[in-house]
Amino acid sequence: MFEYAWYKTRRFRDGDDERDAHYPELRRYDAKKWARWKFYPGAIFVLVPRCCINIIGIYSLALIIKLMTLGHDFDAAPIPNVCRKTIIQYVYYFFCRFGIFIAGMGLSTERHNDYDYSYYLGPNYKDGYRDIKKASTIVSNHCSVNDCLILICKVCPGFCPTIGFKKSTNFQHYY
Repeated sequence: MFEYAWYKTRRFRDGDDERDAHYPELRRYDAKKWARWKFYPGAIFVLVPRCCINIIGIYSLALIIKLMTLGHDFDAAPIPNVCRKTIIQYVYYFFCRFGIFIAGMGLSTERHNDYDYSYYLGPNYKDGYRDIKKASTIVSNHCSVNDCLILICKVCPGFCPTIGFKKSTNFQHYY
């Protein structure tokens, strides 16, 4: 796996100054100092334990959620907003924060709530709008494999899987 990743990073290590001049914000200034022999200890002693800890964490989370939802009939109704659902949300939050920590990342949020769209929407565009507390739909551009973990920690969304849908070419049947 490491050799494949090393091969895929060759375009960052080639030092093409003409190409990098067009995209200075994406340029890696440390890439010329990369050496294959320096990455092998990290690949052996960091990658393997991280993968093992993440796999153990995923199975632990699945087991805890399975135990917490014992006796609930999901065909009849979803889990009501009471103690069990709140505890499940905290368990997800804890495991997602732990997964982000194992990945070597941190979380910080910078909110800018006051944008002026009057140039695009007109001077009185706010008159007909109500105050929105929470977004109804979140679209993620998948910057990393940890997007789901970060979304669960920050906004606790409800994901919509398509496993339960019947196979059909008529999509109007579902909507």
